[in-house]
Amino acid sequence: MFSPKSVSAALATHFGNALVSPAPSPLTDEERRMFSRLKILLTEKEQGLIESEEEDEEALVQESGDSDSDYDAEEDEKPEQRSRKPWTKELCDKMLEFYRSKDLEDGRRGASQSFKRMQNRFRAHMKTEYDLTLLRKYEKTGVIPSERYSAMRQLASDVRAKLGEKMKKGVPIHDTDIRKIALDLNKLNAASGNFKGLVPKGHKVTILNIPKGGTSLAQPLDLCYNQQWKCVMRRLNDAILVHDIDFVLHTRDNLLRCISQVYWAFGAPMFKEYRKYGWYRGGFLTTHPAPFVTPPKYMFGEGSEADCPCSEPGLIRCPYSCNRGIRNKQCRRM
Repeated sequence: MFSPKSVSAALATHFGNALVSPAPSPLTDEERRMFSRLKILLTEKEQGLIESEEEDEEALVQESGDSDSDYDAEEDEKPEQRSRKPWTKELCDKMLEFYRSKDLEDGRRGASQSFKRMQNRFRAHMKTEYDLTLLRKYEKTGVIPSERYSAMRQLASDVRAKLGEKMKKGVPIHDTDIRKIALDLNKLNAASGNFKGLVPKGHKVTILNIPKGGTSLAQPLDLCYNQQWKCVMRRLNDAILVHDIDFVLHTRDNLLRCISQVYWAFGAPMFKEYRKYGWYRGGFLTTHPAPFVTPPKYMFGEGSEADCPCSEPGLIRCPYSCNRGIRNKQCRRM
């Protein structure tokens, strides 16, 4: 059995300061290895080959010249935690305001505070330079950086809940399945967090995730939008070929122009009830939309062949003017 007392006694004897009498018993192999390591360290320290570093926080602040008179001692962590404290929107705004409050030489504000000064002011929240990078990212996107360990705890909770559902159904779970479930949930949570960060102020968004294989039953685009979009694109392609219009649809630029025009047309106010129908059919709305006409039926229906103001035969009925068919591909009204 390893005996610290025997190792200490052997070290004391080696350095000429015996602590016990009579001499200590012979050391075991494990004790001898520990004795050799400590003997080398103590010898090198005695010879000045090893320098011990002791950080004096106050001395470091004075030497750096970044002392902050506004430092709040309550923000210091005692004892120091493994990770920084979580960030809130109020805290992010406060840190960002201080970060951009450094005066320029001409008296104007706009320069950035140094990381050392930020750390002195917000040391409970600003642990590394990466935290400063997250603050600059918040300035651009408005997304509040999530605390890593808090996110990991949430992920672990989600994985346990998911595994509990599977086990209640009698589904066999393997190690690779747990890893795959964790990766999928992490990807889903990351996407949801990034999307919420883009929501304008004063608005609230509730994210409802559609399970795999359920897009044809609950995805508004699949239920209403995509089919009509493809129909318009096919009709345009057929019309270009039938009327020998000098417009090569398959090139990148022309295809982008065509998609842009169709997207603009689908956004017309007259198709508002049509756009609602996909959400109603998917179960997101409870009130049935008012009667409407679909974009293909209106755009290529009666009146679409009327002459265009540019004296060319019409091709598509414009949903914004409601009575004009336009063939010129460069015209904003289709």
